[in-house]
Amino acid sequence: MISVPLILVIPDLEKNGNQEKYFIGKNYLSAISKHGGAPIVVPYTMENVEFYMQLAHGIMITGGSFTIDPELFNQSMNCDLPIKHERTQVEWAYCQEALERKMPILGICGGMQLMNIVFGGTLIQDLSKIPGVFNHNVSDDNAHSVQIVSNTYLAQHLKCTTLEVNSSHRQGVDRLGNNIRISALSSDGIIEGIEHTYHPFCLGVQWHPEYDQQDQEIFSAFIQACRIFQLQEK
Repeated sequence: MISVPLILVIPDLEKNGNQEKYFIGKNYLSAISKHGGAPIVVPYTMENVEFYMQLAHGIMITGGSFTIDPELFNQSMNCDLPIKHERTQVEWAYCQEALERKMPILGICGGMQLMNIVFGGTLIQDLSKIPGVFNHNVSDDNAHSVQIVSNTYLAQHLKCTTLEVNSSHRQGVDRLGNNIRISALSSDGIIEGIEHTYHPFCLGVQWHPEYDQQDQEIFSAFIQACRIFQLQEK
């Protein structure tokens, strides 16, 4: 049997009266599968975190239309987005476990923001309140360009200096967390990519690479890092 790296993906949760449903964008799972990984969508059960982490070789943290509780980075609420405590709690646990194990982590959109907070950073809660910042919540293909910072893991994997990206976020990274560096910036100064300085693979991007062919190298590099982790764990 061919052994493939198993990638944990934390879904979103939709509540409608007494009904609750997990859901996840198809493109996230397709991108993992396309590059040789096997995605596992995990529930919000804290008692199962250790079990799933024993199986996994990497985790992907995604975003959604909500805000991380600003109390987690010592701020008061300054936006109109809902808070999803249950999701943040389980994502935080998986992220910390992955960091301790040096397991590869890929954060996309809000997932990048969570990574920064876990490392002790903060968020801009509402980009529309920042003078000179353009609208980052447009969802269009090629919404704006980003500058890839040289001598970063992201530059190494993408092999380019600028990139046209989609954009669908109302918040952004503000103060960087411990041992986190910037790997991409938009022309208005908003941080679009971050990475850990010494973790084997801990990368976050603010845009959605799962929708763009030009960004597939991000997933290729992520799955390759997961394969290496898998081999080291044997």
